[in-house]
Formats: sequence, C-alpha cells, structure tokens
Amino acid sequence: MSLYFNKLNLSIRIEIADDVLSQHSVASAGIVAGKLASAISDYVRAHGLGYYPALDYFRSQGGVEEQLLDAQDSLAWLACKLAREETQKKLRAAFSSIKFLEVQSQAFMMPTIRPGQNNALGRLEQHYSANFVKLDIVVSMIQKQPADENSQRYARQVSLRWLKNSFKALEVKAFLAE
Repeated sequence: MSLYFNKLNLSIRIEIADDVLSQHSVASAGIVAGKLASAISDYVRAHGLGYYPALDYFRSQGGVEEQLLDAQDSLAWLACKLAREETQKKLRAAFSSIKFLEVQSQAFMMPTIRPGQNNALGRLEQHYSANFVKLDIVVSMIQKQPADENSQRYARQVSLRWLKNSFKALEVKAFLAE
C-alpha cells in the first residue's frame, strides 16, 4: 500500500470577535475603523477621487492623522498575531505540517468599495476594521491516495471543524498545491 504526502493550499478569512481583540488592546477596532473611514471618505470627496485608496497611500500623501494610522497598525498586528497563533494551535492536530505563506489584515488591502455606492461609508468602515484577517497556508497530510478534489473537500471541512469555535466568522477555501 502506498501513502501520499499531499500538500494543499488553504485560504482562510476570519473575523476575530471584538471582545477577544479588546482583551489585548486599549484601542477599539470599531472606533479606529470608523474614524479611518470618515477621514478617508472626506479626503476622497475633497480630492475628487473615484476610489478609496489603500491605507499605505495615506502614509505618503497625508490626509489621515499619523496617530490613527499607528493605532490601526497596532490593532492589525495584534489581530494577525492572534489569528496565526490560534490557527496554528488548532490545525496542528489536523495536519502533518502547516506553513504560513501570508497573514494579512484586510484593512491594508485595496478596498473594493467605490464612492457613491450604497452605504459606502459603512462598508468602508467594515473594510478598515482590524478584526478581519486573511491567512494563506500550505498544509500537508498523509493519505492513501494522491491529492484530488476529495482531499480539498476534506481539508476544508477539517479546517472549518477545528476553527469554528475560535472565530466570530470563518471562510475556508482549499486548493491543490502546485
């Protein structure tokens, strides 16, 4: 009988509960996100932009208080740290190995919201919330067959089962590793 050391890529999007994040920080992710969204919305309106830039844009261009960006950096770092530690702790039992490729706060990604869309400010505030983290991971597992769609489904289901009680919201996608 042959055994296969199958590798799969997992893309996990999580939301950390406010109370979990607030246990480790004096700043509120919701308040910081709200202030960021308002400041950025005002900047976009004043400069006639047709999009909301990523946060890094405001480091070089100004328009948002440096203290607010620093608070967001701290909250995002904390959220990423908590997400990574919890994910590693829980999935260690489910897979042979776990390798983190990227752990990123959604707040530092380019917003897909456009000025003028319905509830743009509310959606922008949610986008800038440090509670949302994306993790890209390579996991391996020993199986009796080569990796296929069943392996992907299994890895997704196992990840959901092991992580579901750790986060407020969770989305897992599995792909065959190349």
